[in-house]
Amino acid sequence: MSESRRIRALDVLERLRRHEMEVEARELGLLRGRIAEQARHRDTLKARLVDETHGLTLEGAPYLADFLRSMRAEIAAAEQEIAKLEQEAERYEDAVRERYAELHSVSAVLSSTRARAARDRDRREAQRMEEQVLLRWDR
Repeated sequence: MSESRRIRALDVLERLRRHEMEVEARELGLLRGRIAEQARHRDTLKARLVDETHGLTLEGAPYLADFLRSMRAEIAAAEQEIAKLEQEAERYEDAVRERYAELHSVSAVLSSTRARAARDRDRREAQRMEEQVLLRWDR
């Protein structure tokens, strides 16, 4: 494969890896937003639990056990959702890290290939100039 084709292929590969990493990072950001939303929901439920049981009257006492059970179930569901989302976010973090490492490797190879191509081009240009000088000298 010629140097120019190799550079074009590496350039495409670099753009592809960068795009994949950006997509996964965007998904990770969305997941982090959903985690924060669930955490706010959980905190709201906890505050509601405290507020609504604080000034409990005698009339509300028979309903307290059901209310507590219901609120604790909702809080537990929110915490389970947070745990599930955090596991998924962890997978995305690993994927983003992996894509970054791949991107870094491809970028390094692309950079060295471009540098080698530039050195070869400069060497060929110097040889061509030297030949022209020798041809003029012979005249």
